[in-house]
Amino acid sequence: MIIVSMKKVKAILHTFRISIVPNHLFYPKLLHTRTFFSLKYFSVCIIFFSTIFTLCVYTKVTPDKLTFYHNAFIKTLSSYPADAEFLIKDKKLGSSYTQPIFLWMDKPNGTKMLLFAANQHSLLTKNDSPDALIFLGAKQMRLSYKDMTTSVYYPSLEYVINKHTIDIFTGVIDQYLNNARGYFYFVFFSFLPLLYMSGLFEASLATSIFLYLLFRLFTKRVHLRKCIQVGFHASILPFMIGSALFCSFPSVHGTLTITASLVFIFQLIAIYEAYFSALAKKLSSPHHASGR
Repeated sequence: MIIVSMKKVKAILHTFRISIVPNHLFYPKLLHTRTFFSLKYFSVCIIFFSTIFTLCVYTKVTPDKLTFYHNAFIKTLSSYPADAEFLIKDKKLGSSYTQPIFLWMDKPNGTKMLLFAANQHSLLTKNDSPDALIFLGAKQMRLSYKDMTTSVYYPSLEYVINKHTIDIFTGVIDQYLNNARGYFYFVFFSFLPLLYMSGLFEASLATSIFLYLLFRLFTKRVHLRKCIQVGFHASILPFMIGSALFCSFPSVHGTLTITASLVFIFQLIAIYEAYFSALAKKLSSPHHASGR
């Protein structure tokens, strides 16, 4: 069993070595090779790439960071003063508490963000209301996430905010985050690799079909199935480079542009090598030239 597996690994590595760059020695042979051979090779490669890609993304969204935010959020809510009580009633915020509330949450980089603030005297102007994720003012509230959203209190809204209600809310959020983290990892390790693999397959397939149509404008010798097969091999190095770029410089737009361009160039050269390199050599050989 081990010997068979080692032979398969050696065969894959050999195919990888001789087909990594389009050339006139290997690619013409694909015209007489079963498509299933190339499909298996391509599948093994993209499974490997998707594993590396998933682990790379996982290191950027580490469990420690998620746990940090979870604990910091719960700790911040738990710091709500025991004697502070606010009442939202008749479209206004009232309180017997003599000072505003500011709950600051720690961030992984050592800075703090204002998670929650409440001030019954604030009109939510720039001078009296610093940016908070949730800020309760005298007559309206503001949510600040990417774009600020200000909303008045609903006439029917009547709600008491005190230590008891905050503790109930904290318990609900804590349970939800514990469950959500488990679902997150399940979806992350099942959906992300499949999404990445399907993206690579579709990119290779779409480029092969486009180049097939392009070559058909000049010659009828090319065949769609073989163009797709050639594309499987020619796309491997561009996908390797794209994955490495994403892990090193996670600029999605730039990485996608570079990878798509490389896939197009490599497949273009590979299809030419497969179909026309032998013919070009024959036409340019001295024997052929003397026979004209």
